[in-house]
Amino acid sequence: MQHNEAVGRHASEVRGGLHMDPSPIESLTRLETEVLWLLDARLSIEEIAEVLHLPPQIVKGLTNSIYRKLMVATHLRACGP
Repeated sequence: MQHNEAVGRHASEVRGGLHMDPSPIESLTRLETEVLWLLDARLSIEEIAEVLHLPPQIVKGLTNSIYRKLMVATHLRACGP
């Protein structure tokens, strides 16, 4: 096998494997990222809803999606120490 073939094969194996998976934070949508920032600022669901002009139920759904994507159970874990 020539060098270029070996490099190409390795690159495709890495792309298909764990090494190229996005980090959990990169899997968040723009809106989820905004909600995460506001959670980190210690805003409540109701306050976040007001800031983003969304119903609180939507914000609650977004927080649940964030927790699922980051594999955490609370905003303290999602936002860090």
